[in-house]
Amino acid sequence: MKHILKELGYSIDSYLRKLCGDITPEKRVTVVIILILVFTSVNVYFTFSTIYNWGKEKQRKEQLQIEHIRQLKLQEDSIKQLYDFNYEQRQDK
Repeated sequence: MKHILKELGYSIDSYLRKLCGDITPEKRVTVVIILILVFTSVNVYFTFSTIYNWGKEKQRKEQLQIEHIRQLKLQEDSIKQLYDFNYEQRQDK
């Protein structure tokens, strides 16, 4: 399985290198700038939509509520078993 994944990665890498090698350096710069602008605009959209939704009442209700850890209520017999447990070590002959 590991070998198959490596070969798949190599084939994808060679395909992308061939594809990028066919275009001129000027077109390559244009493609890189367009990709940067697309990814930046998506990032800005998600950032501002998240900040905008923080103030909404519906989002406040859906946010994660953090509480302190409460003490576990144990039954009396389980506590007694903890105190009565025998910790003798096994002796090998």
